[in-house]
Amino acid sequence: MAASACADALDPSRPELYEFLGTFLAEMGDIFIDDYMMLGGDEVDITCYDNSPSIASWMNAHNMNSSSIQQYFWQQLSATVRSCSALETRWW
Repeated sequence: MAASACADALDPSRPELYEFLGTFLAEMGDIFIDDYMMLGGDEVDITCYDNSPSIASWMNAHNMNSSSIQQYFWQQLSATVRSCSALETRWW
């Protein structure tokens, strides 16, 4: 994957990412009244996590690899979706 694509990837090691996504998804839930939230994820290149010094350091400190941090991201995001009283669907 091109370096620019990795530069644009979300950083799952940053707590403020989940704060932002929580606010954003809550606002979208208020605008689009539906029982489901569709979340994409098939375009994620998890090798970007290994190539980022800050993410790689965080993964090492938390005994994770690129696959487990991706799972961590989805666990955090799934909890956020449930807090919006929506059901989650994913394209992976």
